[in-house]
Amino acid sequence: MRQFLSRLSRRLDNIIARAGVARVRDDSTLQTVQLTILKGETLDGCERFQSYGFTSVPVAGAEAVVVFVGGFRDHALVVAVDDRRYRKKDLQPGESAMYSDEGDHVLLKRGRTIEIVAGTELDITTPLMKCSGDVDAEGVVKVAGTQVVGAQGGAITDALPTTASNTAQLNSVLAALRAHGLIAP
Repeated sequence: MRQFLSRLSRRLDNIIARAGVARVRDDSTLQTVQLTILKGETLDGCERFQSYGFTSVPVAGAEAVVVFVGGFRDHALVVAVDDRRYRKKDLQPGESAMYSDEGDHVLLKRGRTIEIVAGTELDITTPLMKCSGDVDAEGVVKVAGTQVVGAQGGAITDALPTTASNTAQLNSVLAALRAHGLIAP
């Protein structure tokens, strides 16, 4: 009986552990992780479970919480990974964020505001993008489509000289057409 309880106690002690992430394989349907558990103990091919709809590839040195099914070290499941080196800090109660080790983030802030920080580029790929409010842009705004459509009476202001030149030419053509009675004055 004592031997049985001793084995049971060891298995219970081995049910959960902290680990360091050494390497990640992200090329299959379920991500696998190589972990360092104790001094010199390395486990390879540990399945990593992530919340539905979210995925990430942690960098080496991240920390993991590992559950061992039945207390056996040969069946490790990674249930959480965090990296205190890169975690976005100083959020207010109720805020949440997604972040990378490079400092990019999406922050759902108090006051119903979303902050997106991308160090190089924000790429949105969709056949149609709608915005129901005003758009305030700084920097250069480029439009690559064949036309800009706006409400009646809409105007383009502060146009570049080439656009102003095109507008002047168009006004000249319209004046000539009106002068010859081809369009209403």
